[in-house]
Parts: sequence; C-alpha cells; structure tokens
Amino acid sequence: MKIVLVAQEFPFPPNHGGRVDTWNRIKALKKHGAEIFFVTWVGVVKNDFPSELEISEVKKYTNHLKIFKIRRDFKRALALLKSPSLIAARSLNSSERESLLLELKIFNPQMILADGLYASEIGLWLKKALNLKLGIRSHNIEHFYMRGQFKLANNFNNKLSILLALLHLRRFEYKSLSSADYVFDISINDLNFWKNEGLTNGIWLGPTRMHTDNKLECSFSEEVDIAFFGNLNTPNNKEAIKWFLSKVLPIINSDDLKILVMGSNPSLDIKKMLKDYSNILLVENPIEPQFYLEKVKVLINPVQFGSGVNIKSVDMLFQNCHVVSTSIGVQGLPSEISDIFEIADNEFDFADKILKCLSTPIDFSRKDRKENLRKMFEESNVKVILDVLGGHSSESKNS
Repeated sequence: MKIVLVAQEFPFPPNHGGRVDTWNRIKALKKHGAEIFFVTWVGVVKNDFPSELEISEVKKYTNHLKIFKIRRDFKRALALLKSPSLIAARSLNSSERESLLLELKIFNPQMILADGLYASEIGLWLKKALNLKLGIRSHNIEHFYMRGQFKLANNFNNKLSILLALLHLRRFEYKSLSSADYVFDISINDLNFWKNEGLTNGIWLGPTRMHTDNKLECSFSEEVDIAFFGNLNTPNNKEAIKWFLSKVLPIINSDDLKILVMGSNPSLDIKKMLKDYSNILLVENPIEPQFYLEKVKVLINPVQFGSGVNIKSVDMLFQNCHVVSTSIGVQGLPSEISDIFEIADNEFDFADKILKCLSTPIDFSRKDRKENLRKMFEESNVKVILDVLGGHSSESKNS
C-alpha cells in the first residue's frame, strides 16, 4: 500500500508525546509493508531544525521525504483573517503545492493520512486533488486543549501565541474532522465527544508502542526514586511540575530521594525552579529515555489539565516500576489502566501513594493484566489505517 503521510511536525528525535506517537506510527506502517511519502514541517520551535543524521534516520522508514519550513512571514499574518495561526504556519504557496502534487502523482499513492489537526488543511487539499480517501489522526479536542493552555499560560508572549492559535480553531476543527473519510482518535473520551456532536466517522486508535528485543546498554547507572518525563515547555506540564514541587514534595519531606525530571525543551522558568533542588537531576532532550527509565522506582504523572491522551501514560504502562498518576493523566485510555496505576488527585493522596510505592516491592501479580492492556497499543493495531483507507477512491465512496 502506498500512503501519503502528512505530519504537522518532524518526528525525530521522538522527545515529546506528539512526536513519539507519529514516529511509532511511521515505523509500524513501514513494518506492515506500507510505502510512505512523508510530508512534514520543521522549525516548529523557532530555529529548531533537524540535523542531517536525524533526517537520515527518518529516511530509513520513508520512501520519499518532503520537508517544508514553518512560516513566519507576512503571509502567515494575513492568513489569520480566516485560519488559525498554527494552520497558517503550515500553508503552502502555489509553487510549493504544484511541486508537491507533481511528485505525488509520480508516487501514485492510494490513501492519505493527516497526522494531527494542523496537517489536515494540506491533507484535505490532497484528498480533493488526488481523489483519495483521507484519514486524520486526532491527538486532542484541539480547541478545548488550546483554551486550557491559554488559561494556564503565565506570560504575555505565551498567551498571545495561544490566543492566535485559537482564532477560528473550533470552526476549523469541526470542518476538518467532518470532511475526512475517517478520524483515528487517540482518546476514547474524545471519540465519544465527537459522536455526541454528530461525527460518526471516528475510530479509536490508541498510541502505538513499538516492540523491541534490543537490550539497552545503559550508561546511566544511578538508581532513581521518583521520575517525571514529558515535554518541559507546555503550560500544563510546567504546572504539573510546579504542583509536584510546591505541594507534594514538602509532604514527602525527604532530601535523600533521588528525583529525575526528563524531557524536551525545558523552559527557562523550569530550569530556574529545578536549580533550587540539589537532589533533582534534569535531563534535557534525551535521545533514548528508556536508558533512564530502567533505573526508576516510581514514575509520576502529576498533570492537572490535559486533552486527548498523555502518551507518557502509555509508556509508563510498559515499565515494570510503580506509577502514580492523577486521573487526568489516564483520561482517554481504557478504564482498566486505573487498576494498574495508583491514582491520586490531591497533594496529600499523591504524596501518600508515592511513599507507599517507595516502600513496597513491585507487585508482579499485576503482570498478566499489564500484558493484556499492552496489546491495545501493539504495532499491529495501525493496520486498521491501511484497511479502512485502502481500496476505493473517495469519489466512489461518496457516490
């Protein structure tokens, strides 16, 4: 099967949840025999461009790679009159569209997947231009998610950028998802929301966790008592860390604990905050988080706000250590995961769960239940994309 995969962000290194989700899906589709024409954008964070080694890694799993730069020009500003900022940032001019279409006609694809809402405008254009079925990967109810991030943002620049992203976003999201042939939703909760809104083209597709038999040669030898991993720049993750440090850690009250905070692009305020703790190790932009997770006793997910699915909660399911999470941290996932993790929503319960986990050996009686839950996220599940998008053109489907 030949598929055009349009992703809203270059996925390597997979150092935050959105990239992990996209990267694992690319590898899984390739493993199932798909030929992939990959279209994506770089410079989502200003001046953050992949190295030649990172590009070559993506090329191992794709047959063709087309990279565009995020727009930061007057045309993006003009587009705000009718488009959300993060859509305008990924708009293509006429020559770029012409060149892309010419290459795609030579490739002769059979289907299109827009990986993320902000890739969907180009996906919808290609659906019409190539007369193919389009699937959209939905990571969040985006207009809810951005509204929540706006409320949590604590400086003017962040609030302004999120406000611009919110312009026209609700209307665009409804239009895009309803225009797709299928929506592959990351979250069971979000899928039910859209069904209640009258969108019946949704399919639940949890995050993909790639299986590997490779034994990691870990150069990190320190035992870690408590660890958090995730991006370190979005308002909800920053607030989660602040809540843990200011509310939970004083209750635990132990300077002897070794704590690890690990993730992508830590903001200056997070770096400044962590410097005050001699027992906290910050690892920025880890290439292989698993090197560190092997040494952790208790993983935490103290997030207070979220939408879609926390990818790190799925990653935590594949670890053998204890996990303490808020209920927000497991929302959108099968309810059985709450039986595997320790769930707590206030600082006292959260601290109590951590302390009990630190003093309790791993409960291997949960192993069978974990194994069954892990099957929901196996790489074979991505085959549904090829199955439902393959075959007839979108015109024959709608006739």
